[in-house]
Amino acid sequence: DVSKIVESILSSFFEEGLDIGQRDVLLGIGNDHGLERLPLIRSLDDSALRDKVLKQEKEVRRGGVSGVPGFLINDRLFVIGAQPTTVLVDAFGRAMFGEDSDRPVSDSVH
Repeated sequence: DVSKIVESILSSFFEEGLDIGQRDVLLGIGNDHGLERLPLIRSLDDSALRDKVLKQEKEVRRGGVSGVPGFLINDRLFVIGAQPTTVLVDAFGRAMFGEDSDRPVSDSVH
């Protein structure tokens, strides 16, 4: 399950302080989730995949994202950073129902 792998990667970084940019850390996480080692190594070594990820990262940063979390809601509103529940609920309501969709919620919602 991809979401469990992503959760492990984030937990490894934020909770355990591991360097998820290191090959051995990623291989260990993959192993913990039953991923075959050789295909995972091939993916990590694939320059086309690396270029694709770097291109996506560049596009996201150009869009104003400089940290996590970031939420793109209904392809309409983008919430940057950890926000209070009221900001997120308001943003979801505006994105889904169009209520005051042109009114800024905060400096973190675009």
